[in-house]
Amino acid sequence: IILFSYLTFYIFKNRDEKLKVVYVLKFFSILIALWLLLNAWWLLPFISTAPYSLGARIGTAENLALLFSSSEKYGGLPYIARLINLQFFSVAWSIYLGNLFEPISILILSIIAFSAFKLRNRFIQYFIFLSLLGLFLAKGSAPPLGEIFVWGFTNFQPFQVLRDPYGKLGIIIALGYAPLFGVGFTILQSWIKQYAELFSNIITIKRIVTVGMVGFICFLIFGLYAYPMWTGDVYWSKDYVDVPAYYAEANKWLSEQPEEFRTIVLPIDGEGITYNWTSGYRGWEPSTQLFDKPFISKTVYARIDDIIVRLEPILFKSTCFWQAMALLNAKYVVVRWDVDYAERGMSSPEAITEALKKQFGIQYVKSF
Repeated sequence: IILFSYLTFYIFKNRDEKLKVVYVLKFFSILIALWLLLNAWWLLPFISTAPYSLGARIGTAENLALLFSSSEKYGGLPYIARLINLQFFSVAWSIYLGNLFEPISILILSIIAFSAFKLRNRFIQYFIFLSLLGLFLAKGSAPPLGEIFVWGFTNFQPFQVLRDPYGKLGIIIALGYAPLFGVGFTILQSWIKQYAELFSNIITIKRIVTVGMVGFICFLIFGLYAYPMWTGDVYWSKDYVDVPAYYAEANKWLSEQPEEFRTIVLPIDGEGITYNWTSGYRGWEPSTQLFDKPFISKTVYARIDDIIVRLEPILFKSTCFWQAMALLNAKYVVVRWDVDYAERGMSSPEAITEALKKQFGIQYVKSF
């Protein structure tokens, strides 16, 4: 998005100079072609599964509901423009929504606005354009002009990956703000220096006033306002996940097995999981990161998700689970006893184990 935004800006600024426009279009085309060639190894498989990856598994109505919900929970433009995640601040750091910290967020915006005094500089123009583009995209369906975003979201299916626009595109605002803040702060510093000269002609006093005011502003923004970042408390939880050693043992054993195969993990559900580990774990299902062999550990997989959601019903209602395994090229079934199945509403490991004992062609191999 950033590269295309600068290309658009450059062409617009040089629209009367055809040679420059033709040159940049040729250069950009070659750059994109080289990028496509270098990344074809993952782009081609991704394109073949794009209808699933880009939200086709969820209907447009559901995607719209998620878009409206996420756009509302972030508080709209008044909060997004100040880079405030209203959902996070209202839960973990409500003090930042009070009378002490809100003026500091407005001060930051004011310093960014000072960069407009250098508006003739084309780079300042671009970063203002980038900031406005980021604000429009990150606010999602919130006003103003939310109808345009909703129209594009509804009529162009790839856009439906932006169901959480601020979470995915909010970084564009920060990238646009960063250079503008630097320029604006430089302008503010020069103003403070000029006003200091009105109070005294003594150089030492002028320096003390200038350094004192600039230092105080830096303390407010980089010290007080960013305090949770210095302490690490910006994260809701600072607990670390300690993956049990038997996962490494299982991964080593499976990696030593010949042939290419998949492993089915039961009980199985959606993309989230809760484990009863010593340090606990609640989040994205991590089996694909813990094992080198391909694992089927959640019910959301491009092209084969319709099969995976039927695995447990087949297991409990028939004795031919091996047929489903053959269809998925699965050689092993792993029963995870450390999952909090009650919290997730999953089948119990005990029930899974009893059902596996009744299956033809399936036998116990190893425990970890």
